[in-house]
Amino acid sequence: KKDFISNKNTEYKRFVRIAKKYKLKASDSLDKFLLHIDIIPVSLVIAQAATESAWGKSRFIRQANNVFGQWTWTEAGLVPLQRDIGKTHKIKIFHSISSALRGYMLNLNTNRAYKKLQIIRSVLRKQHRQITGLALSKALINYSAKKGEYIVILDTIIVKNNLQRFND
Repeated sequence: KKDFISNKNTEYKRFVRIAKKYKLKASDSLDKFLLHIDIIPVSLVIAQAATESAWGKSRFIRQANNVFGQWTWTEAGLVPLQRDIGKTHKIKIFHSISSALRGYMLNLNTNRAYKKLQIIRSVLRKQHRQITGLALSKALINYSAKKGEYIVILDTIIVKNNLQRFND
């Protein structure tokens, strides 16, 4: 145990780096770590990618590799063409689709707006039940200004395209 806690220990450094990335403290409980560091079902990822990128046709994906419509207020980004007057958000620019996917997963796992998703997923895991896009989609009410309509869109894409088959 002493060796693990040593700052010179490679594993401990990696652990601290992961904790920082997920906005956790190394002293946080294992339950807190597991609440924030877990999967996003493939069915949900695909449904959101399809919705947010207009099935890969949006300006955001073409010019910024932004598959999931993620916003930024602090970084350089694309200004949405139909941004409301007085709003200052931009569309985050990613150097690759892979970095957009990592950013999306980090967003869902760390953002307070998706706390309900994190809790539902944790409960499903503790009950040894499958974590699915349909189970978690309801917790994404704050992901889009469309609110409830957004959930219906995601669920419809998941069901109509039989995306549940990718959850295994």
